Amino acid sequence: METISYEERQSFPAWILVFCALILIAALVPAFRAGRDELWAVALVAVVTAVTLWLFARFHVIVTNHDLRFGFRVFERRLPLERIQIGEIRDITFWHGIGIHYLRGTAIWNAKLGRGLQVSDGKRRYLVGSDQPERLQSVLYERKAAMARTS
Repeated sequence: METISYEERQSFPAWILVFCALILIAALVPAFRAGRDELWAVALVAVVTAVTLWLFARFHVIVTNHDLRFGFRVFERRLPLERIQIGEIRDITFWHGIGIHYLRGTAIWNAKLGRGLQVSDGKRRYLVGSDQPERLQSVLYERKAAMARTS
């Protein structure tokens, strides 16, 4: 049976959604005045933006008795606890961005700026965004220790 030891959900900051909405409104006004050709282009951009925001607006981190899971609605990573190497807590700055990014050999997964926990599965390093990285790190150490005792 799968037991959840840690669960966290993050959302995009509201200012990003407001900023995107203002840009789309600013683009729609001239498009209405120009005619149908430009309106279709702006409508397409609006739909693509809305779908992208929907896909990446919610981020989750879950630790079970078997694995660490993190990701967005459609995109998720599952790392078995026995393969995880727990790293340090690091800052996630503006330059790291929001979403899924690759920077200097590290895959950064986050929904907002702040801090995250670096982990590795032996193949790739991940920086997983978290509002409580110390707690996430502690739970991972506890789960790995519990697995070591039972094996």
